[in-house]
Amino acid sequence: MRLLRFCVAAFLGTASLGQAATLNESDIAGGFGSSFNSPTVIGSDVTTVTGTVSAADFDFLHFTSLSAGAQTLTFNFNLADPNGLSGFQNGGGSVRIKETAPGWAYDGNPLNPAGGNDFDLSFDPFNVAGAVVSQTLSYSLGAGYAGGDLYVSILPTFASQAFSFGVIVPGNSASVDPSPVPVPAAGLLLIGALGGMAALRRRKTAPLLA
Repeated sequence: MRLLRFCVAAFLGTASLGQAATLNESDIAGGFGSSFNSPTVIGSDVTTVTGTVSAADFDFLHFTSLSAGAQTLTFNFNLADPNGLSGFQNGGGSVRIKETAPGWAYDGNPLNPAGGNDFDLSFDPFNVAGAVVSQTLSYSLGAGYAGGDLYVSILPTFASQAFSFGVIVPGNSASVDPSPVPVPAAGLLLIGALGGMAALRRRKTAPLLA
């Protein structure tokens, strides 16, 4: 029975490994790195990063464990008024992405290759139909991407108040198994097999009756 309990615990522990995690800026004392030469390092299995920024409040991130090959990063930007959208609000700026350490704040590839702001949010209570209170943008890494490091810079240039952002990087999950075995089925088979072994052992060790 000890063997059975140990193996089940080990299996359940293994099954919980590699689950994708979310890192929020509030989890870090002082927030994300505010300088291009001292970005916040994001380790493996953190696939979603969320935070808040305001005008000239830059956030610099350094992902260290991306898988190689083609993949897509997703960026979300949202006006974040805790009192609701009732007055004029705006926020916008740029994003830069680079595979090597940036040499300055705006060093890297933009989300918008045509130039201008990469994201641009606004709310006008007198023109609600024209409001843009959230944006979802993407950036694709090609098949030749070597994996490992990726630097992401969030660079707001104007904002009436703080607004929120999110970066989704599925490729930063280092423990993804390309051919996973369904956990419930594998678990039942393992537990059943170990249970049968335990029952057989009890039969072999049971005293013979006269």
